[in-house]
Amino acid sequence: PVIALFLLLDLIFVEGGRAAVRSMVLENATTRRVVVAGALDEVLRAVAKVEAHREWGLELVGVASDGSWSEWPRPGLRVIGRYEDIPRLVLAGEVIDEVLIAPATGIADARRLEAVFPQLEEIGIVTRVVINVLPRSVSNISFDDFSGLPLVTFSTAPRDEVLLFVRRCLDLVLSATLLIALSPLLAVLGVLVKLTSP
Repeated sequence: PVIALFLLLDLIFVEGGRAAVRSMVLENATTRRVVVAGALDEVLRAVAKVEAHREWGLELVGVASDGSWSEWPRPGLRVIGRYEDIPRLVLAGEVIDEVLIAPATGIADARRLEAVFPQLEEIGIVTRVVINVLPRSVSNISFDDFSGLPLVTFSTAPRDEVLLFVRRCLDLVLSATLLIALSPLLAVLGVLVKLTSP
């Protein structure tokens, strides 16, 4: 009963705390107007993710094509054009805070995007690219800069030695504390096993 009560209270406080933090942080957050651009299947997938997280302050303005499609299969969102049209729309007065580019899997639209990125950067639009050309793995992915050369790093090894040391110390302290706290119970159980064994 004590463990069940602990788990129940833990669940209530953890979920309540998360809800309180979300409400405090997200209530004061400004809405970010997002355009999703790219290949149709990837755009559909990215739009579903954005729509699933409206509580993060995301408002979907529209979608843009990579040039391989022009008709949007779902009602309710407008097609604002192609990659190249996004900077012109912003300069014409359309409010767009972020562009999420989801290129076709395995295909890099590097040449076409090469001209769009500097324009979006110049007018102050956050641009994010879905990295779907890389293999899925269990590694931690990080982005690094090696003397001006952008890198995507895959690593299964922890990167923070201090954090590893703190975790190890915490493991040792908690296990020693539990061992000391439970030693009377373990001793009683040992004696009972010895007494009831033939």
